[in-house]
Amino acid sequence: MRLMLWVMGCGSSGVPVAESPAPEGPSVVDTSVLLDSGTLDTDSGPAPTIGGNVLVILADDFGIEMMSLYGVYEHQAPMPRLDELAASGVVFETVYAAQACSPARAAMLTGRHPSRHGIGKAIDVTGTDGGLPDEELTFAEVLAEHGYARTLIGKWHLDQLSVDDYELRPLEQGFEHYQGVMANVDDYYSWRMNDNGVFIPDERYLLTAEVDDALAQLNTLVEPWAMVVSLHSVHTPMHVPPDDLFTVEVPDPPDQPTGFNPMIEAMDTEVGRLLDAVSPDTTVVFIADNGSSIYAVDEPFTAERAKGTLHEGGVRVPMILRAPWIAAPGSRSDALVHIVDLMPTIIEIATGDPDVAQVVIDGISLVPHLRDGLSHPREYLFAETLIPNFSSEPKMSAIRDHRHKLMRSADETLFFELSSASPDEGPNLLEGTLSVDQQAALDRLETELDRIRAELDH
Repeated sequence: MRLMLWVMGCGSSGVPVAESPAPEGPSVVDTSVLLDSGTLDTDSGPAPTIGGNVLVILADDFGIEMMSLYGVYEHQAPMPRLDELAASGVVFETVYAAQACSPARAAMLTGRHPSRHGIGKAIDVTGTDGGLPDEELTFAEVLAEHGYARTLIGKWHLDQLSVDDYELRPLEQGFEHYQGVMANVDDYYSWRMNDNGVFIPDERYLLTAEVDDALAQLNTLVEPWAMVVSLHSVHTPMHVPPDDLFTVEVPDPPDQPTGFNPMIEAMDTEVGRLLDAVSPDTTVVFIADNGSSIYAVDEPFTAERAKGTLHEGGVRVPMILRAPWIAAPGSRSDALVHIVDLMPTIIEIATGDPDVAQVVIDGISLVPHLRDGLSHPREYLFAETLIPNFSSEPKMSAIRDHRHKLMRSADETLFFELSSASPDEGPNLLEGTLSVDQQAALDRLETELDRIRAELDH
């Protein structure tokens, strides 16, 4: 039986989203492959066939300022392997995930915002309010119906110890094989691995172990396959990796923003091993779960606008997608992209049709944008915090377009004018007098946020 998926992306109203006018400037900024309309020049031949294997690499606490690709800092660690991935793929300039790991992971797997699946803050594994509900449909469960092998390696952090079959939860959410840590670790060199429901003490360097385990699985998987490698790095603790994984100097004292550079370079080194092991026709996505932690941020970001908040420093993340079917490899896209978009994108890659699941989702497939050169129809990016998880009212909601951003809670409202010169929002415009254009932008964002909240809260 063919199932139907309803897209509820920002700018839609419960029906498949129509293409919206392109924002100012081209949607993929590489003038050698663009038409004047801002769409990709795909007249050279028929659209390539999508399909095949999919590898998703998820970094932890890794904001855009940690990558030289985004040009924020001058003191980033070298990341040559991810630079190579970018050169053969598409770099997305403006991507939202979540303010913490658990809501981002739930959104990636389900294509839904926190008010739908209930995970709106980092899960306390010792708590009792539960984890990702059984009734949530993950892309792994959809791929199972289409003959895909499904493997998850690395961090889970979507359930509590009080949940029935805690150690089996990744397997119950659609993955055939799971190896990794169920939540955060205290020591990169001493941790417990969950190997398909059996906990085993492990003293390998965690990042190396995650990639080793992924490589071992790649040798056994029958095609087509989908693998998620959820790296623990660069989450604290700030433990220095093995010497052969990095070249940068360890600062003295090490507990400062540049102290993460050895971990960042080590992650790039290990990601390189993973990339070397997959064929060029594999679709590869690199993305992070949230912005950098308060221990890693440096100007222009601040601890008050880092991980754990809905400011850009908390929710905006890097993303690269490489695939043989993209129309403009080596380009950059200024499309507004959300981590919820990965679920329908992966489903369309695997099945040729994003509309195969009987559930309302908030994600919009990126395939038409990347393969056919169409403008991505998302007009707004949305984020929210639920405290506690499964709360019926959000603690804070945020919405932005290409130029302005609104953050709203029961206690405060913040409004910003965004600038390409800085990734930080700058001052709250509501502390002064708004211009006519600023007031119009605020009214527009207020209206759209009200619409989204009505959809999510009904």
